[in-house]
Amino acid sequence: MSRSSRTLDPFAARIPFHGWDAASFAAAFSRRASRALRRWQQRRTIRALERLNDWVLNDIGLSRGEIPRFVDDLVADDPRPASLARTAGKSKLGDGPKG
Repeated sequence: MSRSSRTLDPFAARIPFHGWDAASFAAAFSRRASRALRRWQQRRTIRALERLNDWVLNDIGLSRGEIPRFVDDLVADDPRPASLARTAGKSKLGDGPKG
């Protein structure tokens, strides 16, 4: 009995990116790698800042509660602070100044 080329191998369905062309695979891999690198940098930066004593944090203008938001702004892809980027994404077109 011959197998049809359309028969899906049950194990192939579990393979990530199965059936993708090289460009799609490269783009998806790049996105995942950059996201993982960004998260790693975030965790590393937060750990480094949390190791500083309160006097040093105060000297650079931070409190312990501000560290996660500061690191989000620092590591974000968007050059704007993360809080501004989030609110900008929620605004509608045409919400600009009327003049």
